[in-house]
Amino acid sequence: MVDRLYGIQDDAARLKVAQKRTHLKRWATASPAVACLHVPDVLAHKGALHFDHDQLARDNDAPLRQTHSQHQADAHAPTDSTAETLTLLALVIHELLLGVCPPPPDALHLARRLRQTRLHVRVHSLRPATPISSLKADKIGRLLSIRGTVVRASSLQPFVTEA
Repeated sequence: MVDRLYGIQDDAARLKVAQKRTHLKRWATASPAVACLHVPDVLAHKGALHFDHDQLARDNDAPLRQTHSQHQADAHAPTDSTAETLTLLALVIHELLLGVCPPPPDALHLARRLRQTRLHVRVHSLRPATPISSLKADKIGRLLSIRGTVVRASSLQPFVTEA
C-alpha cells in the first residue's frame, strides 16, 4: 500500500480521509486529465502531476471547487484542507496508475519504481498572479500564483538564534 508515502499510517487517519478519498477517486476515474497520464511520463517528471487550475475547480465534483462565500471573501483563499485535498488526489492517482502498470515481469519495472515515488500535484494557470513584492505574512496558507525569473540560487544557510 502506498499510504505510508503520503503520511497515512494509522487506522484513525485512514477513517478520517476515507469519504474524501472516495469522492476524489470517483472524480479522477471520470476525469480526462487523469486518463491521459502515463506511468513513464509521471516517472520522468519525478512524480509531478501537472494540472490546470480550471481542471481542478471547474465543475461541482472537482477537487478544488470553492463555495460562493469563499469567492466573495477571497478567490484564492483555500479551504481548511486544500493541502490535504491535493495530497489525497495524488494518492488516488497513484493507486489508479498502479492499477494500469503491466504485470511482472516488466522490463522497465514501472510498478516497482512507481511504488517508491511519492506523487505531488502541481497546479498551473491560477489567475491573477500575485506580484513577488506583495508576498507578506498575510499570504501564508493561501493558494497563490506567482511569476518571476530566478536570477541566482544558492544553498540554504540556516539562521541560528540560540547556541
